[in-house]
Amino acid sequence: MSQGTLSRDLKDAGAVRGRDQLGNFQYSIPEGEHPSHVTTGLPARNHLARMCHSLCTEVNSNDGAVVIKTPPGAAQYLGSAIDSSGIDAIIGTIAGDDTVLIICRPGAGGDDLAKSFRQMAETGFPPEGLVAVGPAASAMESSLCGTQYDEI
Repeated sequence: MSQGTLSRDLKDAGAVRGRDQLGNFQYSIPEGEHPSHVTTGLPARNHLARMCHSLCTEVNSNDGAVVIKTPPGAAQYLGSAIDSSGIDAIIGTIAGDDTVLIICRPGAGGDDLAKSFRQMAETGFPPEGLVAVGPAASAMESSLCGTQYDEI
């Protein structure tokens, strides 16, 4: 991960640079603030897209799952970002050292979701339609997120 990526991630989380009691530089979240407004929704998907651009080395899929390969040690970090992104088509992830397994909801196409992850890996931007946003949902949104499911 580059310094620029780390700096953007810290900024997205609401961290500010300051000094501790001994004068050493540190990053912290200001007291009374919580970064939840940047850890969900569009900011979380933007963060996920940047991470995919930096970390995805291979994306494979079948009807109900997506497998993403990463450099060694990066899969859990990427899996956590996927879980936080709020993508309706995803039930959850299982992350090892260099592999993330994404389990899709019934009716959500693993191949369509894999296409979205490939696009993020190539461009560093979230594809349109990754998460349903209302009645103006595109065809891709409908295929990925058109059905609401109960919590498991």
